[in-house]
Amino acid sequence: MNEDISHIFRSYDVRGIYGKDLDESIMERIGNAFAKHTKNDVIVARDMRIHSAALCNAFITGVLAEGLNVTFLGVLPLGVGMFHAWKKQNYAYITASHLPKEWNGVKFYHENGVGFFENENFEVRDIVISNKMEKAKTRGNLIKEDTKKIIENYKKYILSKVKTKKKLEILLDTGNGCAGLVAKDLFTRAGFSAKAIYEELDGTFPNRNPEPSEDP
Repeated sequence: MNEDISHIFRSYDVRGIYGKDLDESIMERIGNAFAKHTKNDVIVARDMRIHSAALCNAFITGVLAEGLNVTFLGVLPLGVGMFHAWKKQNYAYITASHLPKEWNGVKFYHENGVGFFENENFEVRDIVISNKMEKAKTRGNLIKEDTKKIIENYKKYILSKVKTKKKLEILLDTGNGCAGLVAKDLFTRAGFSAKAIYEELDGTFPNRNPEPSEDP
């Protein structure tokens, strides 16, 4: 592991290579620092990357140690969790976005849906680097939400805003990512003829890189 982890804190998120820049112990410190920074209960969700479960558990452990409560939404797309957290609590999502499978990280959002700015990510970084992870007198509580219900509520909201004027045939490539949980069903229920490839969740990304690109 790199001793200096300051470089994993970027302008809009935290990202590093698992086992080199980031592991469970560091993610626990990040969760604790995030809790110290926000001072409010947190909503947490994750993607399907192969180390996201372990990193998510570590992040939650760090938040709980600060005495704050965590509502865990499960595995779902980033936007679904943002919709659920909107106007409720701050939101943390474990992911490395479009980066290759070796990477992982976390994105932070305010309860109004706005992501943390660079200075806020750096404030969390400074707390992590100070290495002050003192446990609160009272440990926070972990609340687990119904993931399927959250996804269905999101779909219903989106569909209430969509009016189909022309039925189109649509082919979706969800790249084995979490979009596979919602995309095809959303388009189908909106009135389109939708088919999907690489719909199964797979954190090893066996079919293509997470970031779409033209074939060479």
